[in-house]
Amino acid sequence: MYRRNQAEWAIWHLLDRGKLTSDSAPASVVHTIRRLIDVDRKVGTESRTPHPWEKRHAFIDELPPGRGAEVGYSLENVVALWLGVQFLTLGVPQAEIVRFLRALKPELNDAVRRLHQDYSARIKVALTTGGDAAAKLRQSEFIPAASHVYLLTPTVDHHGVITAAKHRGRPTLSNIRRGRDELLEFVETYASQDKRLVVLEIANAVTSLAYLLARAPVIKRGRPA
Repeated sequence: MYRRNQAEWAIWHLLDRGKLTSDSAPASVVHTIRRLIDVDRKVGTESRTPHPWEKRHAFIDELPPGRGAEVGYSLENVVALWLGVQFLTLGVPQAEIVRFLRALKPELNDAVRRLHQDYSARIKVALTTGGDAAAKLRQSEFIPAASHVYLLTPTVDHHGVITAAKHRGRPTLSNIRRGRDELLEFVETYASQDKRLVVLEIANAVTSLAYLLARAPVIKRGRPA
């Protein structure tokens, strides 16, 4: 688990293509991330709802016990926050981003864990030895195109998460697709019907965030003694 400032630092350096030019994220990035987290909390959760996504948060696993306790963020949470920043850049309303990521969370978490498991050994080597692999992780160019993993949706809200057995009479496809063939299959199935599609490549984001979080400095809350 990571502190909020570590999540902000890692997301900022991913957005900045790993130049590592500052010790902390700029105020604009910090504010954007805080807005997403605040909206996620304000939307709240509902234990009696028939919709599972309304029972969970988008960016945290659970609220901390006690007032003033600090929230810890997993790699999965940080990837979700990065996605939230990307959607904000596209002009998607914050509440719709939160609903989409809540609905997508089980699938997204599984994809993040699989990617981290596949590449964690190589990330550890890069952290120790540096070199070309470390440079590619900083620049988000570690995973080649043939191994890209895509997050796709025709609309960024909870309706865009494909969970039903069928969609318009056809078997559904997962929102997260691996490689060119699965990407094209999704495009041919949904983009031709909805005439729109949001596509984000997440494999490089996941590996780069894992690398950057391992390097992120820890800044304790409160004033120094």
